[in-house]
Amino acid sequence: MTEIGSNVADSRKKEKLSNLLVLSIFLPFLFLALVHVVFLIRLVGVRNDTTYPEAASLYSFLTTLHTGNLYADPFQLPLNIQTYGPAFYFVGAILAKIAHGDPMMTAELARMVSLFSFFASVALLGFLCFRLEGRRMQTAIVVILGLACAWAVPACASARADALSIFLILGALTVYCEARGRSRLIFWAGILGTLSC
Repeated sequence: MTEIGSNVADSRKKEKLSNLLVLSIFLPFLFLALVHVVFLIRLVGVRNDTTYPEAASLYSFLTTLHTGNLYADPFQLPLNIQTYGPAFYFVGAILAKIAHGDPMMTAELARMVSLFSFFASVALLGFLCFRLEGRRMQTAIVVILGLACAWAVPACASARADALSIFLILGALTVYCEARGRSRLIFWAGILGTLSC
């Protein structure tokens, strides 16, 4: 009986030690994640700096606000390539209306939406990992690696559709995973997936 108890205690010690070793491997990524989060938050407030591709989106938002059309005529000057789906331009037009047509305020609001979408995407990844694995450590590693992801800087703090699209598709995947055959939830997962395009 004591031998079984000591084996259980030894296996728990080994598991704790291996968990500590794994976490120590990810400490540099935790530091990188903190640096990225601080940098992304600071990027939201950058003034007087809207270059391509952010400027093209802002021009589309403001044009939609003033004309009421989500897409400009591709044969009229000035030519502005609008390659994203209508949901992105619709959200941008709402942000431009909230900002009363001010380009810099519209840019800051669009950057906030992108940053929120990035953080929400990382949270959804953590949720999906926990639902599939059921282990806190793997969930923490997924969240840390998500926040430390190099492509997120500066794309997730700019007026671009990338972060919003990723958030919507991860939202669709999450709803679908939770649907468990319920047709209404599967329908909403399809709606979110469609909006992500």
